[in-house]
Amino acid sequence: MSTVSHMDVKYLWGNSNYDYVCSDSLGSSGGILCMWEASIFKKDNVTISDNFIAIYGTWLPSNSKILFVVIYAPQQASCKRNLWDYISTIVGRWNGESIVMGDFNEVRSSDERRGSCLYPYSARYFDRFISNSGLVDDTLEGYAFTWSHPSASKLSKLDRFLVSDAKRLELSGSKIDITTELGRIYKVMDSGMVDDAIVPSRLNEKYNLHKITIWKRKKGFRI
Repeated sequence: MSTVSHMDVKYLWGNSNYDYVCSDSLGSSGGILCMWEASIFKKDNVTISDNFIAIYGTWLPSNSKILFVVIYAPQQASCKRNLWDYISTIVGRWNGESIVMGDFNEVRSSDERRGSCLYPYSARYFDRFISNSGLVDDTLEGYAFTWSHPSASKLSKLDRFLVSDAKRLELSGSKIDITTELGRIYKVMDSGMVDDAIVPSRLNEKYNLHKITIWKRKKGFRI
């Protein structure tokens, strides 16, 4: 599919309470489609490229600024390096939290590849991009590899979910406060007294708790 319409997105989403941005497919490469709940996230600005979509906006439950970058990286090493440099720049200029995710078409170490050669320079450049951008490589659930050759002779971890370092949060007491608030929210939901605000509040608190957990795991804290 070279283009995506509102009807296509509505069919995938299931209702009309959504917003979306897409980058059309280019040749044999598939495009990028980003969809989200309109009551949770408000798009303020967007940059669309063949290899990424950057969505600048507001996380409505907390009225906080957040940048989502969805990646579909190219094959060529030089093009990937240019992409990492550009993404690092826009993340560094953004005054808020950042989430960078998608198919990076690159690995960080030999442990993330089986049956094919590792290119050390490209891996080191990619690894520096993550650390220099202040991002944390979140551990995804499921299989260790996210791509495989049809014959299963080659395996790689190409898909990632990178989040900005959560140390900007007030970590002292934050986890306790968030856990307490989540407990209150779940009690309200269990009682059946659910309104339009309770679900966004739950999502926001779980998101903040997730950021703290990832930061502590990365820094070697015991949780």
